[in-house]
Amino acid sequence: MTCLSWSRCGRYLASGAGDRAVALTDVAAGERVWASADLGAAPTHVSLLGGAPGESIVVVAFATGAPVTLPTRGAGGGVGTPVPVVPLDASASSPSSAPPIVAAAVADHARACIFVGQARGVVSAVDGVSGATLDIARLAGGGAPGCGPRVQSMTLSPCGGVLLAVCADRTVRAVRLADAAAFRAAAAEPAPTAAALADLGATATTSRAAGSLLRPQAPLLTPGREFAQAV
Repeated sequence: MTCLSWSRCGRYLASGAGDRAVALTDVAAGERVWASADLGAAPTHVSLLGGAPGESIVVVAFATGAPVTLPTRGAGGGVGTPVPVVPLDASASSPSSAPPIVAAAVADHARACIFVGQARGVVSAVDGVSGATLDIARLAGGGAPGCGPRVQSMTLSPCGGVLLAVCADRTVRAVRLADAAAFRAAAAEPAPTAAALADLGATATTSRAAGSLLRPQAPLLTPGREFAQAV
């Protein structure tokens, strides 16, 4: 077993394992109710949008590569749908200078979205239904431009109002979240284009400033306190 996550209702448990698959177990009944096919890599983190089999989506992250979403209906075939990540090319003229994708992910049932943490201190919010990017924020720290702290894992606070990002520099960084109504309003707006996301990725690469890059006037993600040497 490599990772576990409870459903919001507390009845179902999603699990990832070294056999490179994800399963959903009905704990009350003591039986496995759904399992994925071989995903090609061992999951490092799983979380659930929804709860009951057939109605929920499993969000799966790996040691490398983009996170994926898996609907828990049917036989669990396929390797999932990649969750959009922010392109972090160091140079538009030198694509090979882009870092490998290393992304953590966690689902937020209340806001119906997926939070993705990447290299260079980039955290984004992705709509769980449409896959549109709702906001992108850069965390503080990292020293020189382009050297933001790599996000290794994330979790939501019990109240659901704060996202905690565990970073490679042994610092836990808190990100305050707007309420669910603000996320629903953002999901109803036109999604940013691929070109706009690429520009924001370049900004994250060259900037030292912390804060929302996509919605600076009405951010959904607001970097807050830091807890140094916490892990």
